[in-house]
Amino acid sequence: MISRGLSHLREITDAFTEDLVTNSAEIRFSYTEAVYRAQGVVSVQAACTLDTAFALMQNTVEAADETIEYVAELVMMGQVRFYPPT
Repeated sequence: MISRGLSHLREITDAFTEDLVTNSAEIRFSYTEAVYRAQGVVSVQAACTLDTAFALMQNTVEAADETIEYVAELVMMGQVRFYPPT
């Protein structure tokens, strides 16, 4: 189960990185790469879409009165975790 989640996370980050490299000249992103990586982690943790993962992170930002970059850092350090609905 963990290896499947890690494999899914790798696919998400690889796809994002490929897209970033391919479209970097055309698209300017509003957030740092760390935010998008954390979004992928949250998507795997919570078993949800990337859009829902970002919404979960944004809800945490608002509740904690912090920046999205700070919440992303906490996600990547494993200090904030999101769980699938039960």
